[in-house]
Amino acid sequence: MNAFLQSLYATLPFKEQIFLYAGALNANFPSDPSNLLINLHQLFETMKKSAELGSLEQIKLSEFKKLMPEPFNSSKDQQDTIDFGRALLDDIEKKTKGSALEGLIEKLFTCEIAHRYECQECGNASENIDKAVDFPLSFCIFNLDFLIKI
Repeated sequence: MNAFLQSLYATLPFKEQIFLYAGALNANFPSDPSNLLINLHQLFETMKKSAELGSLEQIKLSEFKKLMPEPFNSSKDQQDTIDFGRALLDDIEKKTKGSALEGLIEKLFTCEIAHRYECQECGNASENIDKAVDFPLSFCIFNLDFLIKI
């Protein structure tokens, strides 16, 4: 969770929009401690102040964590960063509909992945394009036996 939130904070266009529309956040959404967007803005404010002061003070995420869906809000187990990020960005996207921030997640973080399927026998092909906020990377595993000297 920490690494993903730090990455969002380091994503300048995202951070700028959160700060730019901080007034809109408070106007469009009730000043409610259970509001994810208001808490995200407050978290970013705390991170900004901490950076300006050169403070290494630990930022407590317990209140922010409570706003996330299960298993992220209560589990003490290690959670997958991609799953956390997907849940957080989906929640932000839902909560920004009708506000000045609507479409921000799609604009900044969504990519298109083209899947091409081709028949080895007849050559017919089809292509599907999906939108995603993450994408898989395949790595070829090389045989490194030649590096081992006996």
